[in-house]
Amino acid sequence: MKRPLLITLLVVAGLSLVVVLVLRSRAPTSALRSDTASVPSGSAVLTPEVVFPVEVSVARRGDLVKRLNTTGTVRAKREVDLLSRVGGEIVQLSVHNGKSV
Repeated sequence: MKRPLLITLLVVAGLSLVVVLVLRSRAPTSALRSDTASVPSGSAVLTPEVVFPVEVSVARRGDLVKRLNTTGTVRAKREVDLLSRVGGEIVQLSVHNGKSV
């Protein structure tokens, strides 16, 4: 009886932590913020935040072409063993490797 209660409390605590982290990450920020902790009242120091360059372009229709040359090993998703229902010996093989049958 104690185990389901403990699991429920852990789930509620985890969800609460996620909600707090999401709300903190969505807090609005401005280009300039006021740092008033070390400044006397009545005056504020504006400090610039980090600004990242942004490139804007107009959307247009077109083909996307991406080519990749690489080396590697090709592996099958599944492998099967083929077994004959009748035992025997192959006397002659009339087809060579790589030929269509």
